[in-house]
Amino acid sequence: MRRALLILAALSVIALAGPANAGFLAGPLENDFEGRVERDRTTYFGFDLKSKRGTQSVAKVTARLRYACTDGEAGPATARVKGKLRVESDRFAGRLRRTADFVTRGGAAGKIKYRIRGKFTTKRKAKGTIDAEVRFRSGMKTRGSERVRCYTGEVDWKAKRGADVEPVVPMRGDR
Repeated sequence: MRRALLILAALSVIALAGPANAGFLAGPLENDFEGRVERDRTTYFGFDLKSKRGTQSVAKVTARLRYACTDGEAGPATARVKGKLRVESDRFAGRLRRTADFVTRGGAAGKIKYRIRGKFTTKRKAKGTIDAEVRFRSGMKTRGSERVRCYTGEVDWKAKRGADVEPVVPMRGDR
């Protein structure tokens, strides 16, 4: 139990550190399209749909996902990445990244990458997959630092325009 709380606290640092610079969110989650990942109430997936000169693009992708790390830690983290994915024939795909300029647990700078595929099933609904990864050097070791990679694996998401979705954060002792 104590180890689980320590893991959750360590990954919470990722989600809360450097919100203004990194795109990590401290406030409420708001996007045009909002939904869940793998039907898990503790997750969130959202994005905005932008139109410019007849071309649509997906922007401001935000996700609260559960990560597993190579150093044995695991837990949720929330991040918004900048960049746009062009929509063609109701489909979109690509990689969005955010590098350096944010602090992860242990005070180390890191980078985050989302690989996203999706399609609009109607004008109000979309679905697809996301594969997320956070990389940083851990400053927690006394002999140098180790490279840490936290990842989600490829997971399914569904989102709906105008939905008001907030992740349910488990209370202490809940699993």
